[in-house]
Amino acid sequence: MIKRILNTADIITSKSIFLDGALNQIGNYAHKIRRVTWGVDTKRFHTGVEVGFLRQRWNIQKDELVFFCPRLCQPIYNKHLNIQAFADYLGRAGPGTKGKLIVAELSADKAYSRQLKGLVAKLGLTEQVCFVGAIPHQEMPAYFNLADIMVSIPQSDGMPQSLYEAMACGTYPILGNLETYRELIQDGVNGRLVKVGNAKALGEAMHWAAEHSEKRKTAAIMNRQRILEVADKEGQDRIVLSIYEELLKKYGTYGCPDNE
Repeated sequence: MIKRILNTADIITSKSIFLDGALNQIGNYAHKIRRVTWGVDTKRFHTGVEVGFLRQRWNIQKDELVFFCPRLCQPIYNKHLNIQAFADYLGRAGPGTKGKLIVAELSADKAYSRQLKGLVAKLGLTEQVCFVGAIPHQEMPAYFNLADIMVSIPQSDGMPQSLYEAMACGTYPILGNLETYRELIQDGVNGRLVKVGNAKALGEAMHWAAEHSEKRKTAAIMNRQRILEVADKEGQDRIVLSIYEELLKKYGTYGCPDNE
């Protein structure tokens, strides 16, 4: 069915080089592919967003380093490894280390969510891990500003909007070493890429990021600029409109009145 749809389409939009490759494994579609990244509203997703209401809501102090897991609360996103790695990070950082891990629960698999909360209790992290439910999208800029570091280690991925949003807000990304991310992130330069499925390696990367605040600041500037170049919503909207205009010129308006 997918191949039939792709064969029929005049134009196929793709968010990344990795997805281009996936499309071309299905068929010869290179001539149809156009880069559209959906876009991020960079007037909403930026640095300097007020976060005091979130600190009060979740009892997070200003001197606490905040890690954020924004992805869906489902097994494919490996949030249990994020929790295990956070425990590893606290162990490496030593006694008295202040830190919080924020776990979003959008589209939660109930059994998996229970498993995560049980793991937190087992590791003695109840005070350090905040399960924040399904975050309303209008609050996402504040969450990314609250967070120092975003963590996302899924088993597989396309090009997630949450990465664009994090980069636009200056949140430092720690990601799985998946091919799709390498288009945007260079390990140790503007983020970290770690082996998927390895909680110890993730804990090491979390500790490294915590210890290198200047590199996080430099990465924040680089990442914001990158998003303005490739994923600003206004620019992406213009690309989509140009695609529609191209198709209208090719096919006309299918009998629509001239004034519509």
